[in-house]
Amino acid sequence: MIINRVQLLVADGKFDRAMSLMSKVETSANVDGNARSQQIVRKLKYCTLSQLGQKDEAASLLPELLRHAEDAPGPTINALVCAGKIDEAEKLTLASLKDEDFERYFVRSLQVNPLTGDYPSVWDKSWQDLRRRPAIAKEFERLGRDMPAKFLPPGRPLANAPAQAPADTAATAKH
Repeated sequence: MIINRVQLLVADGKFDRAMSLMSKVETSANVDGNARSQQIVRKLKYCTLSQLGQKDEAASLLPELLRHAEDAPGPTINALVCAGKIDEAEKLTLASLKDEDFERYFVRSLQVNPLTGDYPSVWDKSWQDLRRRPAIAKEFERLGRDMPAKFLPPGRPLANAPAQAPADTAATAKH
């Protein structure tokens, strides 16, 4: 449960509070967690340190974060986009598209409008920046489209999001 709490704090941009719980979260993941939960904690710590301006400490975590990218590619990409490492996030995203489960995560993450009520988060604008990359836009066009407005939950569009998908609106999602 503590991992979920820190995840919400980071998503809301409350990095100081998240950092104050980080050692407890790391202990919880290392004792009771699996490889995915441990990678989520690495993401949270890397993102938090980056956002707090502790670039050297964040940089020291990057090799381990990348070494475990296959354990949880989505959270790893979230960590990279949170830290402003869009080039690295793009490379990992394109490499991860070999996995059908990741394809669904990819299409969902690149939606112009959030599909759930717990957004916008610290990651949303960065995913939209990633979406503007030509190779990413091409894969989004191949795999899916934006959810039509009539099916979206109540809310407003993300600031600075593209006006529409960079793809043919007649395309359909594979999944």
